[in-house]
Amino acid sequence: MWRHEKDIRILGFGSPLVDILVNVDDAFIAGNVRGQKGGMELVDISEIDRILSMSQMEKAMVLGGSASNTIGALAKLGVKTGFLGKVGEDDMGSFFKKHFSGMGGD
Repeated sequence: MWRHEKDIRILGFGSPLVDILVNVDDAFIAGNVRGQKGGMELVDISEIDRILSMSQMEKAMVLGGSASNTIGALAKLGVKTGFLGKVGEDDMGSFFKKHFSGMGGD
């Protein structure tokens, strides 16, 4: 639900992303992931699924995106915030909306 604009002190615009975190060792990275440790590599969903299916470790989902992380942190501190971004009607979109709202963000 959107608050009246006078209620919001800070409004962020950005990409509402969901990060998937998995703890793996250096050998896993060297043998299964293109690119280098500590770097970033753009991949498609089939590559993400391949890498995640190879890891036996527990996976965690967290909110991502610099704008949403900044606004979310401010919301946790009690600042009245809003965030404008587009989420899909899928599990990741639902996850983002639920957890962002849970932090106090709108």
